[in-house]
Amino acid sequence: MARANNRRGNHTSGLAVRAGRAIVATMSTVIEIETAFEKLSAREQEQFAEWYEARLAHVGPDPENDKLWAAETQRRLEEIRSGRVQAIPGEPVMAELRRRYAS
Repeated sequence: MARANNRRGNHTSGLAVRAGRAIVATMSTVIEIETAFEKLSAREQEQFAEWYEARLAHVGPDPENDKLWAAETQRRLEEIRSGRVQAIPGEPVMAELRRRYAS
């Protein structure tokens, strides 16, 4: 499921990671990164995941993004409370997603 969502965008990104002796060259799209990642050995994938997790830990939260999500959350809550939209319980939504994206 996550892969389908990632493949919809054409996110420009640069990546140069040393995995053992191999270097993954700079790549321009998420799809290219995914393709290269899938070609790595399990150990190289693990090394990449550890590197990426450590990199993300240094990035930290984005205050502007947090502000935007807080406003979006408030807007959605107001829509539910006013009756403009009807909430759907999570379990039926997840069941539909599992059915739709089952391989």
